[in-house]
Amino acid sequence: VCRRELLVGARACDLEQRISSNQTMNQIHASVLIPVKNGGLLLGEVLDAVLAQQSPWPFEVIVVDSGSSDGSVALARERGVRVEVIPAAEFGHGRTRNFLASMAAGQFLVFITQDAKPASLQWLHNIV
Repeated sequence: VCRRELLVGARACDLEQRISSNQTMNQIHASVLIPVKNGGLLLGEVLDAVLAQQSPWPFEVIVVDSGSSDGSVALARERGVRVEVIPAAEFGHGRTRNFLASMAAGQFLVFITQDAKPASLQWLHNIV
């Protein structure tokens, strides 16, 4: 069973197997996935702390915003992370996380909330 089968189905498993057969050292090792709604200034702090992580491998950060009205989308985009926007009515804790997982390129998926600021510069390396 591939790591994503339970989350997004067999199609993602097929894609994962194709990706793993073509892996190089520069490919994404971990994906940090963050569902957001009105994350405010703390979201900026969280993103800055995530982006400052010291790891020996590449990682990506993906945000899915579900109807913020406080500038969260612009704040995340200013930091260069991938941002996808969904209508608030489409948000569901499991569904939104599955959507995030379906977009991730990393071998490891790390889910955090918009207010979960990493405690150290090695947090990502240690957790993966």
